[in-house]
Parts: sequence; C-alpha cells; structure tokens
Amino acid sequence: MSADNLWQKIKIGDTVSFEVEINQNKVKDFVSLSGDTNLLHLNHEFAVKKGFSDQVAQGMLLASYFSRLVNEFLPDHNLYLSQSLNFKKPVLIAETVIVKGKIINKIESTQMLEIETTIINQHNEEAVKGLAKVKYI
Repeated sequence: MSADNLWQKIKIGDTVSFEVEINQNKVKDFVSLSGDTNLLHLNHEFAVKKGFSDQVAQGMLLASYFSRLVNEFLPDHNLYLSQSLNFKKPVLIAETVIVKGKIINKIESTQMLEIETTIINQHNEEAVKGLAKVKYI
C-alpha cells in the first residue's frame, strides 16, 4: 500500500490491540537498558514486604509498548511527537496485558494523529492510560 493510501485509510475510531506477557526476562532486559535497579522490580521478597504479591513491572517498560502500537497504525510512516502517561495500577511479573490504541483525532492540515493509549491488566483494569501525538511522514 502506498503511503498516501495509508493516510487516507485511517479513520477516527480505528483501533489496534495486542497482548504481551510481562515476564522476568523482559523486566531484567529493561533493567539492563534503563539502569532502573529498583528492588520492587527485581526482588520478590522486597516486593512482598512492600505489599505486592510479586515483583512489579517497570511502568516505562509497559509504556514502551506504545511505540509498537503506533507503528501498527502507521507502519514505518510515523514520527512520535509526544506521549502522556498515567500509571493507574501496578502490573506484576507473569501477568498478560492488553495494549490498546484508538484514533481519537486526525488532523489533515498537519497530518497528525492523536491516539488514546491504554494498557489493560489481567483483571480488566486500566493499568496505564495516555495520549500519543504522532505525525504521519
């Protein structure tokens, strides 16, 4: 599909979603990448002592899946401009989350999209909520 056809096909209300299992390897890989060595992410006993049933995944690890989400809407034709984030519920190791996006605004004059971004935990609760602003290139 040509780039022009891709932009024309996008409509307000379009949605994309996918599942991700948050596991120990992803958390450790994110520690290596980010340097976030908070024991809440790395040590089961510490997390339990702080009131959680298991280690808590990094919020920014979860948010990083919004980059994949944006590329699902505009494969290889996007420039991520901004992303707001609200961390509403913790996600624990071994949980499967649903990463969801919905086009809520399409600005023709600047070829920009506003995408409502959400991560739903395995209890069907919003864990992360935000808004992505993306330029079509």
